Amino acid sequence: MQTMTRRPSVPSPRLQVPGAPPGAAGAAMRLALAAAALCLVATGLLTWLAARSATTSEEHLLHLQVAQAGKVLQLAVLALAHPLFAAAESAKSSTDPKAAFEDALGAKVGPHATYVAAGLWALGPRGAHEVASLGAPTKLAASGQQRAFVRRAEQAQTLATIGLLRGRAPRLGYGAVTVGDGTNYLAYAEQALHPHRPTAVRAGSPFSDLDYALYLGRRARPSELIAASRRHLPLTGDVATITVPFGSSSITMAARARGALAGTDTAALPWAVGIFGVLLAIVAAFIVDRLVRRRLQAEWLALEIASRYGQQRTIAETLQQALLPRNVDASPLDGVQVATRYVPGVDGVDVGGDWYDVIARGDDRLLLVVGDVSGRGLEAATVMASLRYAVRAYAARGDAPEDILTSLSDLLSVEADGYFATALIIEADLAAHHGRVVSAGHLPPLLVDQHGARFLEVRTGVPIGVLRQAGYPVTSVPLDPGTTVIAYTDGLVERRGEHLDTGFERLRQAAARHGAGAPDALVSALLGELGEDGADDTAILAVRWPT
Repeated sequence: MQTMTRRPSVPSPRLQVPGAPPGAAGAAMRLALAAAALCLVATGLLTWLAARSATTSEEHLLHLQVAQAGKVLQLAVLALAHPLFAAAESAKSSTDPKAAFEDALGAKVGPHATYVAAGLWALGPRGAHEVASLGAPTKLAASGQQRAFVRRAEQAQTLATIGLLRGRAPRLGYGAVTVGDGTNYLAYAEQALHPHRPTAVRAGSPFSDLDYALYLGRRARPSELIAASRRHLPLTGDVATITVPFGSSSITMAARARGALAGTDTAALPWAVGIFGVLLAIVAAFIVDRLVRRRLQAEWLALEIASRYGQQRTIAETLQQALLPRNVDASPLDGVQVATRYVPGVDGVDVGGDWYDVIARGDDRLLLVVGDVSGRGLEAATVMASLRYAVRAYAARGDAPEDILTSLSDLLSVEADGYFATALIIEADLAAHHGRVVSAGHLPPLLVDQHGARFLEVRTGVPIGVLRQAGYPVTSVPLDPGTTVIAYTDGLVERRGEHLDTGFERLRQAAARHGAGAPDALVSALLGELGEDGADDTAILAVRWPT
């Protein structure tokens, strides 16, 4: 329901209302002043919030801009390191190191090139000796720091850097050392800096909106200044600082915004809020009303969607249960305990292709079947049902498990039908305490007995539908009295982002903890512990042989 508020009229102080109580005009005036004061307070609060928001945005954008500039500095190291390492390697692999060095680096050395001076040193047990030089004389040699820099460069795993910042011709030095057997070389180059360190900023670069100063090292020390956008330092105001690796050293960048990074509109927002406070309050009230209405509508729609989702999920579960065999838990053989479960995955409402079955073959043999059709939906469920009924038909005519899977491979083709399936068949002979296991690309069954739980090592054939007339090897396993066999589909062990071996080990440990109970209790415990987070459907079949 919308409520309209009408602004109260303030009577003129010249208007005399007959019969009005004494002080009525003053009370009205005080009420008007109180309303005006309340409006001013609200406007002031909104103005402060807008100013605070603008300041926070500016700080956030400044840190983002500085972080982006830091990445550019890190990329600059690669641009500086590559030609030096390439020149050093060329010298090491050449019979004429000097010529190879000059060919590799000559174009990059000169008064207007990347480097103003460069040199190549051969490194040996007795120290380093110069092999070649390019451009102007290096400042490193005149500084007396050459020997220490060479040792540091030999120990560095990356580009070695040194600041030669004193004097009228400050430079940055870079060195790259080869590694390996034989004579190694140090390719060294120096980059000239402006004596007063001002640096022109290109429009559109990460530095274009910033006043900045770059210092060699982890602290912003004036003596280590290597570049700046302005003469007068240090920077004042809101300054952001970042330190990034720069070869074997670091570069510290201090920066502040030259203007409003978020734009002039954001900077003017507090003034606009202050001037148009009342108007904005009305607009905000209107927006809040619309937002509340839409929120209520969205909540109603969410409840409606959840209800329909639940209905569809219930229908899918009902359809899935209708496609699975009934009364499987009532074992067809005396003394055999059977427990089965089907649990839909947490994602989606489509029916799946997981199935299980227990088929009696005479008085002392059982055929245990678990399978999984790829994909979801009605077509996958239809393929599952056709395969389940085909298994029963082939079993009824007495086919062996391996022959059943071979026959199924002729019924399904991934190229023609768009689906394939995995299946596991266990033919258990209770009298002989023996089982024959055949797998068409399915997960291995789990055997639980008094010694614990272990996976059966089963020789696996190709999934059904991949190859016609496929052959399937048979694995023979002993089935001692009191042993429980667990067959399952991938929803019990697979988790997104997790290795499958982790799921196998989790299942094995859980089965070892709960294996002493009846199959029904064991299956319930496994699903309670492992089945809650499964995104895929889960079918599980557990059978215990009589003791």
